[in-house]
Amino acid sequence: MERVVNTIDVINGKLAVIVGTHKYLLANCNANVEVIEQSKQVPVLGRGNIIQKRYVSLLITFDHASKSLVDVESISRIEFTGDVLREDGKYITLSFDNCLLVSDLDLTSAGTCTFEVQCPENLIRQLLAL
Repeated sequence: MERVVNTIDVINGKLAVIVGTHKYLLANCNANVEVIEQSKQVPVLGRGNIIQKRYVSLLITFDHASKSLVDVESISRIEFTGDVLREDGKYITLSFDNCLLVSDLDLTSAGTCTFEVQCPENLIRQLLAL
């Protein structure tokens, strides 16, 4: 079973692509970061679930069309940065430097896309605390 355990709104997002040694802004966007938990219930062990994996999903919404056109064949990596408002009223910047495309990358105006984010366990714990 998969369950979303935390959703974080991100503003002032920037989706960038890495081509060779160059970084190009693909689009300004808004996003939701979801921490997702995969678990399994084993009835012989009781009523609780066994948590097998936690991962981060990045859901991006584009306000307008793509900023730059790059040859998609030459993209080596996709990165995302954006701001999150903490409970104390201060902003922190989240950066994900290895986003793996899960859905179609719709760069048109009002398009959306989903990424699975490769991030360390300590970052997942920080996201759970937001």
